[in-house]
Amino acid sequence: MYVIDIKRKVFLSYYHGDQEEVDKFVTDFSNVFIPKTVGVKEDDFEFVSNNPQYIMRRIREEKL
Repeated sequence: MYVIDIKRKVFLSYYHGDQEEVDKFVTDFSNVFIPKTVGVKEDDFEFVSNNPQYIMRRIREEKL
């Protein structure tokens, strides 16, 4: 019997005041999913638009 270990990409949306709890959650469950972020890490893209459709499209294309 084979066990297939597939991690899914997960985009987490949260209030940045909860950063400590989010970091713990990501650490605790990093064996289950691949967290994707926007504007948190050095290599994340930043938005130069206030257009929600454009922002959501960029997130879908580059993060999910």
